[in-house]
Amino acid sequence: MRQILILLSLLILGCSTQQSENNIDQKEISDIKKAFESWTKSEISKGNFFAMDSCNGDYYMRKDSLGLESVFGYAVPDDSSEINYYYANLNGDTKKDALITFTPYQCDGGNASMWVQYQVLVLSQGDSYLVDDSYFERFDTAPGLFQLDSVAPKAVFGTYFEFAEKDGRCCPSITKPIKIDLEKNEFTYSNR
Repeated sequence: MRQILILLSLLILGCSTQQSENNIDQKEISDIKKAFESWTKSEISKGNFFAMDSCNGDYYMRKDSLGLESVFGYAVPDDSSEINYYYANLNGDTKKDALITFTPYQCDGGNASMWVQYQVLVLSQGDSYLVDDSYFERFDTAPGLFQLDSVAPKAVFGTYFEFAEKDGRCCPSITKPIKIDLEKNEFTYSNR
């Protein structure tokens, strides 16, 4: 019975965290996705990410063997099912904004990105959208980390993770729900 209640809770939470695109103006969705695509292309051109067609072990090793600067390589997934879009009015104007999260591909074939989550805000500003990829860096949660998974007006939610001394890499034993108030720039542990 307990397992059924846990499963139902997860299903309800899963249904409520990522808002359906059908309930949002399609132009706003399109503009948000275009802003994110533009950000992705810019990050690739700056060398912060590899393009997916270059994100493989052979290319990575070939670049190193040529004596070029060695870069620990990540790529933004090109499969849209691996990018999460969460929509809400995050900045208090009349338009929808988005929190976009993804786990990058690790180009050298390792698994060090297992707990990496990129968190990008796409915020409306007049008739356009601006991308902020550094907003969440201000919240230092060392020795732990946090991942975001839902939004509400002017707030985002997620989970804080911390590994105790004997925890395996897969399974942090310390977890706490969090809330980030975008209006107050405030990080709190919360019961959603």
